[in-house]
Amino acid sequence: MHKIELQISLEIIIMIGIFKILWMFYQVQKSIHFEFWILNSIEFRINEMDIRIKKIESILKQENLKEDISQIKKEVKTTKKSINKF
Repeated sequence: MHKIELQISLEIIIMIGIFKILWMFYQVQKSIHFEFWILNSIEFRINEMDIRIKKIESILKQENLKEDISQIKKEVKTTKKSINKF
């Protein structure tokens, strides 16, 4: 009788140990998934910001080109005026 109880208690302890190991694997997988989700969200936001920055850069380049063109036109006008004086 005592031997059977010892065997059953050892089997129960082994089963509890196995369940604990499986539970730890599950918790690790859960945390890995959460980290992946966070990193994926950060990457998505960075890509959105990159697109916005590129749009802003292109708008600024266009504005700079417009300013350059207007400055060149002014220079051409002043050059024409100076040529006309001669």
